[in-house]
Amino acid sequence: MGTPEFVSVETAESVLRQRWTPGIRAVDLAQALLSECSAVSAIVFIAAFRRAFDIPIATMTRAQNWQGRAPHPLALSDEGFDELLAPWMKSGPVTRSE
Repeated sequence: MGTPEFVSVETAESVLRQRWTPGIRAVDLAQALLSECSAVSAIVFIAAFRRAFDIPIATMTRAQNWQGRAPHPLALSDEGFDELLAPWMKSGPVTRSE
């Protein structure tokens, strides 16, 4: 079995932007990302949410410890993940000027 090819930040960000709808839970958005992309590293997970929703890096560093991405006894629950990211989910993806 070979090494998985990790998805790019741009691809992951695009999935998040396309899948966001008003009222969507952060956990549902994260699950969509993980199901659509074959391999999402912690760095890509953090960067994609940060770029799509302008979430502070400190918040995303905590959020990447979510049980859906890194299951272990001290992982952030689905409810904790939703609560942590809720302020940014309400307003939707940010408009990027490049």
